[in-house]
Amino acid sequence: MILTDGRHLVSTVGPKELHAFAAGIGLKREWYQDFGHLIPHYDLFGWSVLQRALAAGGVKVTSRDLVRGMVRWMRMRTRARRALYQFLAGAG
Repeated sequence: MILTDGRHLVSTVGPKELHAFAAGIGLKREWYQDFGHLIPHYDLFGWSVLQRALAAGGVKVTSRDLVRGMVRWMRMRTRARRALYQFLAGAG
């Protein structure tokens, strides 16, 4: 699910979904922010970009709900990383 608080665009599924959605509304991949940020996201600049995001199926939420979605994504990423480490440790 793609969420926006009107200024940021995030995915509760992962980066692939976020990149596909962003490309579909005309955002460039180089605008993706994952350097030093807790949660990968795109910034939305301007009313027209927000309107394109909403028209494409993005869900407008409060900033608080957006953070909840981002925390959910972080937890999924942590669980996946932990499972990968456990798998690799058992394969050795």
